[in-house]
Amino acid sequence: MTPARLGTFDVVLNLGILYHLPDPLDALRRSLAMTSGLMLLDTMLDPRNEALVKLRWEGPLDVRCAAHDGIVAYPTGKAVAAMLHYLGAARVDDIPVRSPDVPLVYLDGRRATWLVAI
Repeated sequence: MTPARLGTFDVVLNLGILYHLPDPLDALRRSLAMTSGLMLLDTMLDPRNEALVKLRWEGPLDVRCAAHDGIVAYPTGKAVAAMLHYLGAARVDDIPVRSPDVPLVYLDGRRATWLVAI
């Protein structure tokens, strides 16, 4: 996934994949490289209030899991923000939960969404 191979896009969707990969920083770097405007990032999170990336083992249990057995990195929200800052995102805005009828993972901090400007 490179701009030389695929081009760039006004909007890039990075939805529900980050926590299934062993290197979230590289995944964000690649997503931002493909972005000429905005990236919408939605991911599961480790809910702790620190900048951490938790490593865990994931197998291909179903279609929502990793394609192969291996280590995946599960970031906290502060870790995601730190990675985006490190990669030079011009603006990172979290999209707040505005309704109590969203899935519980958004209400309890286990999932979040950001709008990222290049």
